[in-house]
Amino acid sequence: MAAKKQHTLGTGLDIGTMNIVSARREGEDTTTNRVRDAFLDLGEEAKRMLKLSGVNFIDRGEDGIIVVGDAAMEMANVFGREARRPLSQGLIAAGEMEALDVLGVMIKSVLGDPKVKGEACYFSVPASPVDADRDVVYHRGVFERIVTECGYTAYPSNEAMAIIYAETAKEGFSGLGISFGSGMCNLALAVVGVEGLSFSLARCLAADFPVVTPLGMTPIKDIEKGSLVLDALGNFVEVLEVFNNGPREVLTQITLKHLSGFPMRMTPDHKVFVKRRFGWEWEEASAIKEGDILGIPVIAQSSNKYRSYYFGRSEGKDLTVAGSRNLGRFLGFFLGDGSCGGPHKDGPRYVQLAINREHQHLVEKYTEVCRTLFHREVQISNGTDENLTRMKLHVSLVARHMKKKFYSSTGDKVCPLDLSAMSDQMALGIIEGLFDSDGHTEPKRRTFTNTSQSLVVLMHHLLNRFGIRHSIQNRGTRLGGTNAKGVQFQGRKDAYEVRVDGHVANNLLNTLLSVEGHCVFDQHPDFMLYEVSSVEEAAYTGDVYDLRVDSPHSSFSSYGAVVHNCGDWIDAGAAKATGSTKSRICALKEKGVDLMAPEGREQEALALYYKALIEYCIDQTAKEFDKIKDRFALPKPIPIVISGGTSLAGNFVPFFEQVFAKKRKRFPIEVSEIRHASDPLNAVARGLLIQAMQEEE
Repeated sequence: MAAKKQHTLGTGLDIGTMNIVSARREGEDTTTNRVRDAFLDLGEEAKRMLKLSGVNFIDRGEDGIIVVGDAAMEMANVFGREARRPLSQGLIAAGEMEALDVLGVMIKSVLGDPKVKGEACYFSVPASPVDADRDVVYHRGVFERIVTECGYTAYPSNEAMAIIYAETAKEGFSGLGISFGSGMCNLALAVVGVEGLSFSLARCLAADFPVVTPLGMTPIKDIEKGSLVLDALGNFVEVLEVFNNGPREVLTQITLKHLSGFPMRMTPDHKVFVKRRFGWEWEEASAIKEGDILGIPVIAQSSNKYRSYYFGRSEGKDLTVAGSRNLGRFLGFFLGDGSCGGPHKDGPRYVQLAINREHQHLVEKYTEVCRTLFHREVQISNGTDENLTRMKLHVSLVARHMKKKFYSSTGDKVCPLDLSAMSDQMALGIIEGLFDSDGHTEPKRRTFTNTSQSLVVLMHHLLNRFGIRHSIQNRGTRLGGTNAKGVQFQGRKDAYEVRVDGHVANNLLNTLLSVEGHCVFDQHPDFMLYEVSSVEEAAYTGDVYDLRVDSPHSSFSSYGAVVHNCGDWIDAGAAKATGSTKSRICALKEKGVDLMAPEGREQEALALYYKALIEYCIDQTAKEFDKIKDRFALPKPIPIVISGGTSLAGNFVPFFEQVFAKKRKRFPIEVSEIRHASDPLNAVARGLLIQAMQEEE
């Protein structure tokens, strides 16, 4: 009869973005229990099928069922869906309302009941990120409660230090442990078991600065999940997640030579798209230098052009007009100096355009524009107290439409049109209308001045479309007085000036505005380039933000520059780059990908994202060690021990060594060797188990 195994008290629990693993000592052996950290919600009709197949699920009654673990990943691939994660980027997922209940079920399934009441359980907690201010405190508190409710005494412990305990006994518990998780990288440096450095990497964040949306620039703090932002290819892509990464005191401020009105502030480590000698590459903001070239993509044009524009329906008839140069002129002038009026504020009866009385040619021009578009004559009146001619178009349907669509909730003018669907003729008409309304022309210069950032950005994008060089400057708050049209005003907002300077740019603009027809421009540029005029530190007292976007190039645009978004670098990045799903990429990765010899687009994409992740990890480790090197001595070279589910890709260690070799001379830590943990998927749980057994002793 076989001897019954004795159970040593104490258990380790590794809570990762991809897997939850427990470890126990049974006699001389260590046993582990794992569940995939994923779930999938299905309708009630799937319940019978899953009962027959023996798949475990959580029954929510009329709300359907939740499949957890490996079955969730398998079924997600079958149905072409994304499995949901209770944890996102290593921490409890924002927006997953069911995450806590699911996590409770998962943890209970891998831990089981304690051998004695209050048995010690060490569970993994990531160190505070050095590149984001995310809520590790809340994360730790939630899991402490869940483990306690399972009947254990809960002890939080650093994830990467657990690797040191599990894997470096022969070095006297000295080494650099790196846990490559699906959501975060955790690192710890120890000498003879004494922790000298620990941190995690949440990868990539941005400051509170304007982001290009279809309606102009929107402060990043006001961007919402589902919003559209401009990516590096000039396409508007969906925002998948918005992160508030907490307060900062110092940011890097980048000012561009021709866009001095809009300096960009971001954290020093945020990645910016920079044009170098051999092409475009990502560079940290703190490494940007005066004279570097940044750029913003020209908004890509859709095949669905505005052939006609719909204002609405009245008395059983639709009012539509051709998407022509004249429509652009009308809309552009309205945005610059138009208004809606009538007896009721919310039900205007006419559209009014205000023109300087001295510019009789513009009165005649826009009288003809309105007649051509709406087949109506305009009412013209000259005020006695102003140097203005007021043109009134009495078409209530148009007035109501303009009031509803061309004003924001704050009362500022906005252009609601999809710029990608706008024809060249219509785009040129809007440029012309804006210059006619709030512009000034000199022999070698045209300027457009307005207090609306939205209109300034509209002009910026339209000029970019045709490759017309221009500058934008902040002129400060206008002083009260009388403007060029004789109207009294009191300055309250900053005025911005868009200026087209120089012989070449003005000749191009004048040529384009003077030619009517369907084809006025043969080839549009892809990028407009801007030179960096200064890079400096800037004091800051607010929170910083970042986005995760649905873009294969993991990017979004600000004034004159493209910046990197955050998010899962490996699965999500490779999925978007290849048009796949994260669940499929994850399955492909785990089936076996040779990073040294990738095959096909998906594997090549994975290798690129692995390389970016490893480089970022090495660079951040060097930066953090430099902060403590004067008070933490390393008597001899130490090993780098690599663990975690993300490190299971084929030839990960040789691939890591290849990337590390290029940075080794500048790496401030002497490294004896780079090796994989003996059991990469379970190393953290085993290290936590060692600590739990010591606690029980």
